[in-house]
Amino acid sequence: MKITATTVFIISSRSICNIFQCLFRQASSLSCPLAERVDAYACVGHPGGCFKVEIKNNMPIENCAIRNFHTVETLEGKDSRTFEEAFSLVEENASRIIKNINATFMAPEPGTDDYNWLINFIAILCERTPARRKHFSEMTAEMYKMITRVGFQHKEYFESQKRIIEEKTGEKNNLTHEKLLEFIERDEYEVVFGNNHHMKSFMDRLDVIIEPLSRRKWSVVTSPPMMGDFICSDNPVCLRNVTKVTGFFSSPGHGMFNTEVSLPLSPRVVLLGRFEDYHPMSGLVPNRKTVAAINSFTGMYAEKFIFSKKQDFLWTDTVGKLCNTDDFKRKLVEKKEKPKE
Repeated sequence: MKITATTVFIISSRSICNIFQCLFRQASSLSCPLAERVDAYACVGHPGGCFKVEIKNNMPIENCAIRNFHTVETLEGKDSRTFEEAFSLVEENASRIIKNINATFMAPEPGTDDYNWLINFIAILCERTPARRKHFSEMTAEMYKMITRVGFQHKEYFESQKRIIEEKTGEKNNLTHEKLLEFIERDEYEVVFGNNHHMKSFMDRLDVIIEPLSRRKWSVVTSPPMMGDFICSDNPVCLRNVTKVTGFFSSPGHGMFNTEVSLPLSPRVVLLGRFEDYHPMSGLVPNRKTVAAINSFTGMYAEKFIFSKKQDFLWTDTVGKLCNTDDFKRKLVEKKEKPKE
């Protein structure tokens, strides 16, 4: 079944976060730009794809592309092809596999080539979005700021670093320790990273999550039309705890038991992955509330866009009440009009 039109809800990442975060714990930052593309719906916006995304209000038409996102600097110059060609190979195989899952409601058998292609696709889709890049960049930047604050408290360290810079540049530096401390304390600077750093970090994270993703038991869950549609977002791979976890280290991790990864493949089909041998949900969803709960996970991870086949979709609020799009829009308005404390 081909779907030729998709409703695109253009909303702010903060509003999405505030609506969904009370019910479900976040595993990544929700304050970043929109994602590069929404691949989970079998090549969104591409000819022959399942969905056509049209974005209005002066937003780019197509699929939220960000220019030069994977371009790296090499000895020969800028290279924008290497990563894109590798991703294209994975996406080409994954598109075929996803279409087969949507048609048969069966996931590939573990150990097969199709299974390996699918796992690689899920891992790439999870880590390649600007959401993940911003999340890890912010953490790394804060770490560098902390090191700077601690290290330069000592005048001896400052003087040694100053000498190194002067020797390398051949120029006298008039910066004093007192002025540097004042600048650091004002915190009016940003730590930014180039694409080479971003892509190295991406590859490191990819190596970490592929193995635990491959060990999960994947179930195909389907929703008939009368139960409602699954939604998708610009950050579609969701990781959550399936049991309540308290304490400082309560965020879910890809290698942790009692966690679940979800990925919408179409309005009718979603993939769910757990480590346990028996998955409590597989096949047809038991009720509309299950569809709403899965949509809430998807919505919680959205950065700027939620994609829906129809004008309406189901989700659950913080008390477990079944809600629709009108409720969602009303929540957005209430949040916008709420005075800041």
